[in-house]
Amino acid sequence: MTNLNETSIKEGIVPGYIRLYEYYRDAIYSFEYSPGSQIDSITQIQSRFSVSREMAKQVLRMLVDDGLVVSKVGKGTFVADLEQKQKYWGIIIPFVSAHIEVLLYHLKCIAEKNNRELKCFLDYNSANEEIKLVGNLIHQGFEAIIVVPVFDEMQTADFYCKLKPGGSQVILANQTMAGYYNKYVIQSYDLGVKRVVEYLKKQETGNFLFVRDDSLLGKNMVQELMEDTFVGYAQTSPQREILFVNSVREISSEWMKKKKISGVFCPNDMLAVKIIGRIKEWGYRIPDDISVVSYGNTDLSNFFTPAITSVDGHQQLMAKKIADMIIKPPYKGDIENCQHIIQPELIIRET
Repeated sequence: MTNLNETSIKEGIVPGYIRLYEYYRDAIYSFEYSPGSQIDSITQIQSRFSVSREMAKQVLRMLVDDGLVVSKVGKGTFVADLEQKQKYWGIIIPFVSAHIEVLLYHLKCIAEKNNRELKCFLDYNSANEEIKLVGNLIHQGFEAIIVVPVFDEMQTADFYCKLKPGGSQVILANQTMAGYYNKYVIQSYDLGVKRVVEYLKKQETGNFLFVRDDSLLGKNMVQELMEDTFVGYAQTSPQREILFVNSVREISSEWMKKKKISGVFCPNDMLAVKIIGRIKEWGYRIPDDISVVSYGNTDLSNFFTPAITSVDGHQQLMAKKIADMIIKPPYKGDIENCQHIIQPELIIRET
């Protein structure tokens, strides 16, 4: 929850009563105030933040109007109980990509077959927005909330460890934090990258290039895991150099030739398309001179020319495992049947 004090309320660009309202709203959504618990009174808000009585009253009135709290005469103000379960599945995503769109499609199909409605929410890769959305959907009584976490998952790890979702099910998808006592369906990224390296080693004798996705700002735990695994498996020979670039714009024909690059790995299909376009223009033959492999196996990799060799994370299977947990939830405490790790497959095509 955002830290708030008297100075930040008075000096902020946003009006003080809005900031105070958001402070309590976020605390409710993140379950720092659990359903049925008492929150600060008008007098306590006045004293805690050094604000006027009118401002404190306005904040509580806004929370009441939004259905987040209820006032009980002579007793105080309490966090509203969770709404009755609705036949909605909410999926929260950090951004839109071809990779995520495949998962969305399969989840939507399964939801419709089971007379459920899938609703998609975008958090713009913001941990605070993700937490708020999860809390909001739980309070609205969604049957299930599926979350593709922000790329710096450590920002939300504590929230999910402490989360008590009531009648809703919260399932993490496509993330890397295995081992936590959460429900999740994830990909074994390290196994997928291992299969990429094994393939490149058989194909090529030169140096390998890992192309980072610079469109993703901040820490990206999935990409970091891919990098570490790539280095660990590829750097087994002192004769082979492993190189990294933050963007396809950093490479040139002369640089590729100087560094003796013969194998390229891209964390997603779009990066592979950009790389292939450049190196074809420079006169390289694919895969005779340079092999290119991506992660994702979306329609882009299948229908692009040449068709791209890519790792398939089996999004359809992920969607099925997620839906199975929602429709036929395991017995309480049966954590083994609440955590699934999907084994990826390398699809060899023309690159």
